[in-house]
Amino acid sequence: MYKILFVDDEPNICEGLKLIVDWEREGFGIAGAVFNGSEALAQLDQTAADVIITDVRMPEMSGIELIKKLYEKKYPAKIIVISGYMEFEYAREALTYGVKNYILKPINREELENTVRLLKKELDHETTNELLQRKREEFVREKLFWELVKTGVWKKTDYEIGDWGRRLEEYSYSVLVVQFEQNESAGQDDPNEWKDGIPKQMIKAAIRDTIEKYECGYLFEPDEQNMLGALLYSREQNMNVLKETVMPELFKTISRAANGMMIIALGNEAKSVAGIPESFRNSCRAIKWQRLMQGSGMTFYDDIEHVFHAECNWDHTVLLSKVQECDEAGILHELERLSQEAETLIQSDKALYSIMIHTFIELASMISESGGNAKSIIDIGSDADYVYADNSDQQLIEYIKAACIQTACYIKKKRGNFDHAVLNDIVQYVNGNYNKDISLTTLSQKFFLNQGYIGKLFKKHTGMGFVDFLNKTRIEKAAKMLEEGYLKNYEISEEVGYRDLNYFYQIFKKIKGMSPVEYKKNIRTHK
Repeated sequence: MYKILFVDDEPNICEGLKLIVDWEREGFGIAGAVFNGSEALAQLDQTAADVIITDVRMPEMSGIELIKKLYEKKYPAKIIVISGYMEFEYAREALTYGVKNYILKPINREELENTVRLLKKELDHETTNELLQRKREEFVREKLFWELVKTGVWKKTDYEIGDWGRRLEEYSYSVLVVQFEQNESAGQDDPNEWKDGIPKQMIKAAIRDTIEKYECGYLFEPDEQNMLGALLYSREQNMNVLKETVMPELFKTISRAANGMMIIALGNEAKSVAGIPESFRNSCRAIKWQRLMQGSGMTFYDDIEHVFHAECNWDHTVLLSKVQECDEAGILHELERLSQEAETLIQSDKALYSIMIHTFIELASMISESGGNAKSIIDIGSDADYVYADNSDQQLIEYIKAACIQTACYIKKKRGNFDHAVLNDIVQYVNGNYNKDISLTTLSQKFFLNQGYIGKLFKKHTGMGFVDFLNKTRIEKAAKMLEEGYLKNYEISEEVGYRDLNYFYQIFKKIKGMSPVEYKKNIRTHK
């Protein structure tokens, strides 16, 4: 509801203005009634008004003087002048300062109502445009900061709009990541909803409100569907402020807005812009660690840094592929290779412990992606600490072996003799990452499966090749964005993963039978 302020030195006129129109029905609430221009300025400092109805001749400060001062301040309110005098000079000067109407006393109710309705239409139009502009600016800002977090490359001119980057050269940074666990149905059809139907915008607002309160960061949205982030900076070059004050309040605020499992993690301190990507990667590592060891909660990478920094060049990718393929003989072969590698290390216990944790994290992800609970399948927590304290290389390897075989058995049981579960996991990944550069090679590396096998899965169960499936997914997302109307065509093209606008048009027309422009016109016609 908009606010209206009455300014007239005659109390009876002010009271009459309150009654002559049904303001609530017209979409207005009364901000107040004052008796001269000076009082009006003081009132506007306390309560904003969208429309001001003012007399001309008043003591202390006239209506014309009030209008002039509001014009100089660039105050956005719409102004209607009422006067008992039809003096040309008054009217001309009032119109110079953008007054919307000059109404003579006694006031004609119909004329006033018509003027107010026209002003409401103007205000509605401006509000819609402001909302669209704000959404567009937020979208651009979030994309810019996500690129900065990913690449550590900062083009100063990109961040001058809205004064976004004025602190980027002055302070230390740390990347905050918030991740939510989704249930089986959440987010598949609507990426803006998470577990239990929690709207993403609600969580974003909770994060934004807190970091704006402390003036300590900028929100961004990673490519991962169930994740949000913020690039935090410390005013005093002291990250303890973030750890001791901002993080606990963020956790408390977000917890109130969300149900289900939620993890919030803070990466290491970055002394320069170039170090921001590493802080992001470490905050993601901290999230995986927290999920593995404790579940929902708040964690700091600095507290667990030692887990990830043991010296060992052993690549566990092949081991994980054997787990995914449920190949027990292959698992045992890889662990024998690990045992031989450990014999060459000076501090083998620390290296093996680090490998164990990295492996557990990946196994937990496999189980989670298959719809299971890692803690109920591989025993973690205090036992892992016990094995490390026992300082036995063989026990560490045995622990890794047990976890791998248990996970492989779970996947085999879950998958059964059908390919549907595998395809379902891949489709969910595509739905959450369609705007990235995805290929069969990407999927092969992600799911530790042969490219040819994945291609056959798509052809067999969807009736189309992977590229056609990806294009269809992208175009459906693009069509939804066109219906929402917030973004321009080239922005939508980039948002759904097409860097070539002409190619986007070509694929869109192939799938939808019309161009994006024609599709948008068709939507407007049927509204």
